[in-house]
Amino acid sequence: MIFLRELEADKKLRAEKDYNFDQYLRQINQLLDNIKICRNSKEQAFSIYSKEVGEIVSPDKISSGESELIALAIECLVFEKRAEEGKENILLLDEPDVHLHPDLQARFSEFLLATVEASSKSIKVIVATHSTAIVGAMGSNDLVSIEFMSSKQVAVDFKKISEVYRKILPIFGVHPLSNVFNKTPIFLVEGDDEERIWQQAIRTSEGRLRLYPCSADGIDNLPRYERAVEEIIKSVYDEAQAFSLRDSDDGRSIPTHLKIIEGFILGCRTSENLLLSNEVLEYLGKTWEDVKTKIEAWLADAENHNHKNFKVMQQFKSEGFPRKTFSLKELRNILIYFLETNKGWETLLGQVIGTLIKNEKAPGSNPDENSIFSYLGDKLNKKIFPNSV
Repeated sequence: MIFLRELEADKKLRAEKDYNFDQYLRQINQLLDNIKICRNSKEQAFSIYSKEVGEIVSPDKISSGESELIALAIECLVFEKRAEEGKENILLLDEPDVHLHPDLQARFSEFLLATVEASSKSIKVIVATHSTAIVGAMGSNDLVSIEFMSSKQVAVDFKKISEVYRKILPIFGVHPLSNVFNKTPIFLVEGDDEERIWQQAIRTSEGRLRLYPCSADGIDNLPRYERAVEEIIKSVYDEAQAFSLRDSDDGRSIPTHLKIIEGFILGCRTSENLLLSNEVLEYLGKTWEDVKTKIEAWLADAENHNHKNFKVMQQFKSEGFPRKTFSLKELRNILIYFLETNKGWETLLGQVIGTLIKNEKAPGSNPDENSIFSYLGDKLNKKIFPNSV
């Protein structure tokens, strides 16, 4: 009421911007799902109505989250209205997420950003929060700078959101209820192919595999993603969990810069090698002898001698078909043809891994050298197969 009288008495403001309180009400009501605030027609008073049935709702009957959201929105709008032209105006918000459901936290974040963007004044808002939903909602906005503070940190050094942050931050807001308890930790992988494999594995496992795959867009970028994730999770969680997976080609090992993230190395050269593991072949009704016979026939066919990958296939044979350690990237499409499947190779691998998890299959202490369990590696097996020895 006080703000209404102040606003509508400000003839200069109304003349310049055609302001009236109804505009503010519309902004506030856009935040609310179940109720709306309406101004009474004959007096400067307000009532709360149910959006579902249209009846008046007593203020003491609305939820604490709705009440908190209305109060926060009004405070922000009052601040913007009273901000002074030609000066830097700073609004400090300490944990505005308290009492707000994660969806409302994200919606308030968008409202706050929209209020700042629409203002003609110089306004900065500093938000202190532990909320993954707020972090996720603000993570893609160019106006936002961010700092993740550890327990002993005293200085704040805000940084513009990098492309790495821009990709990672929404993950922490996409599923805030599960991530509050850190039950679906981020799982960094080298590229999009690996991300699709593990997304499919998660779907096929029907909820038994709890990871959130995120591509680093190449092995060269993976360390930057790992450092960014470690910076975030140590600020967000008390018992932080995160994982990253590397191929084993070029003799890679788990890097020393990992402090919080648990790193895995595939037991085979690259993800493509999983195509020739025993379980994948069995899933398609094939045997390794079937595949070798097809390779031999393909090499013997003179029409294939000019194929761009003929020499690579020939080398594969000459080295004794080391299906676990040979670089199969260039041969992937030919092998898929031999396997006689119309599934994408990433989908196929994800379905096999997910099916093994769903059926509670697990490796023993000494899996066959060409088992998918050997290809995945002991350390990763113990993470994704609950009954792993």
